[in-house]
Formats: sequence, C-alpha cells, structure tokens
Amino acid sequence: MKWLEDKLPILAHIAYGLKIIHKEGLIHRDLHHGNILINNGISYISDFGLTHPDNREDSTIHKLFGVVPFIAPEILSKRQYTPKSDVYSFGIIMWMFTSGHLPFSDHRYNTDLALKIYNGARPQIINGTPSCFTNLMQRCWNWVWVKIPTNKIPTGHNPDKKIPTNKNPDNQKKPSLTIKSTKPNPSPGAHPNPILGTHLTLT
Repeated sequence: MKWLEDKLPILAHIAYGLKIIHKEGLIHRDLHHGNILINNGISYISDFGLTHPDNREDSTIHKLFGVVPFIAPEILSKRQYTPKSDVYSFGIIMWMFTSGHLPFSDHRYNTDLALKIYNGARPQIINGTPSCFTNLMQRCWNWVWVKIPTNKIPTGHNPDKKIPTNKNPDNQKKPSLTIKSTKPNPSPGAHPNPILGTHLTLT
C-alpha cells in the first residue's frame, strides 16, 4: 500500500468516523483493527457493543474486554474511559499501517503485556515512516491521567495542573497497578470477544 494513495485516506476515514462518535458524546471503548471494515477503499468503524456515553459511571470498568495492545494504559489504572482512550487505540491502528502486522506480535496478549504497556512499552517505530506521521502517532500514544471530575477532586488537588504524559518525570508517580487474569463468564449481551479468552480484573 502506498502512503498517499492508500494508507492515509483509509486512516482519515477512521479518524473522521471517530470524530463523529465523539461529537455525539460517545466513547467506542473497543477500537482495534478487527473492528475496522474496508470497502472500496473506504473504512468504517464497527462493533458498538461496548460503546457508552462520555463521562458515564460504569461498574464494568474493572473488567476490561478488548485486544491488549489497543487498550489505553490509563484504563489499566482504573481511570474512567474518555475519548482519549479511543485516540490511543487509533494510534496503535496507525502503527499497524506502517508495519503490516499486529503490535507486539512477539508477545502473548496477556497480563504480562498489559503491565509492560502500562509501564510505557509501545510498538517500535518502523524505519521509513514519515516523521509527520510518527509525531502524530506518538501523540496518540501519550500517557494521559484522566482528569478527575470536580465533585471527586481530593483536598489539595489542582484541577488546572498540567496532565503528565508517558514521559513521566521522576517526580511524577503513576498509580499502582495489580492485575490478575481470570476466566471470563460473560453475561447475556456481554462482549463476545474478551482478551483472547481472558479478562483483566483490576485490584
């Protein structure tokens, strides 16, 4: 596939579809390569089984369903889904267009990989990727600590404080994370494709 003729138009369609979803006040929450349909050069986002309104409190936040490399790291720290969570997933899709294969294909998609991603692991940039594309892709990957709702801000918290990225200076401390893998027991209507036969339970 050529960049200008093939790759960029398809990615532009995905980005536009994601923009519409977010404009409607929704979060997809399960954006990955398997949910992108392409027909005659036009791409479409599919599978809205986990889509929820933005800022909605969700009791299923502790059970993550999806494909591990596409799950935003802030979600692994029990933080609320936001449109940025989808943007992270889009960044991983961008990387697939540069490589032609799945991210972290040399790893099993399990809790060990989830911990590595949480701690900053990202797919390796492919040689020959245009710098403007690389910069945008890495901006999508940036670690973002989701802003705490004003009615839940603890004493002493400054809501205007700059949100840290995945660079995480030494004086910034990420939330602690403990993950255990359990066999799924999806209820009727639950997402049929958990993380390769497992779901991640945050504790």
